[in-house]
Amino acid sequence: MKKLAFFILLSLVTIGVSAQSNLKWNVNAGIGISSWYGDDTDGTDAKFAYKVGVGLEVPFANTDVWSFQTGLNFISKGVKGNGVTDAWDVVDVTINQLYLELPLMVGARIHTASNFDLLFKGGPYLAYGVGGKAKIDGVSEKADTFGDDGLKRFDAGLGLGVAFEFGKIVVGVETGTSFTKVASGAGAYNLSALATIGYKF
Repeated sequence: MKKLAFFILLSLVTIGVSAQSNLKWNVNAGIGISSWYGDDTDGTDAKFAYKVGVGLEVPFANTDVWSFQTGLNFISKGVKGNGVTDAWDVVDVTINQLYLELPLMVGARIHTASNFDLLFKGGPYLAYGVGGKAKIDGVSEKADTFGDDGLKRFDAGLGLGVAFEFGKIVVGVETGTSFTKVASGAGAYNLSALATIGYKF
């Protein structure tokens, strides 16, 4: 709970600092895939992923090109794979990981035509696991993804994205690559790719 409180406080401080400047904000959503990469990922496959969130943009002083990109997202990650039961049967397992995610990125906007801009963004993100279930095919009961015997709640990594802005409509693609292991003693990390759409206010 302390980590969650710290994460929420950091999010509010970031948004509060942003609000003191020439703030531009948007709502966005996306769908795509997520998986794990690294050691201990043999036999795993990508699964459906999604996100919804609020984005905040703070232009740097004296420029219409560079900006600080932040916000708060609710995002799903996870993986599909094979597990071994007590009877040594191989079964399909789906692990769903739900996070609150705080991006802390720098954006560069290229003005190409009237009402059409191209935005590149990249930088770190911080995330905290708030829910999710692990499901084994053929077993009705689901296990909590996070917890004492589950995955680590904290996630951090690098986010990259490119977006096409048509007036107030924003269409883009983005990826997230974790630098934090999903569990103690494991060599697996989160990886995701999403297609997004948003609206600027």
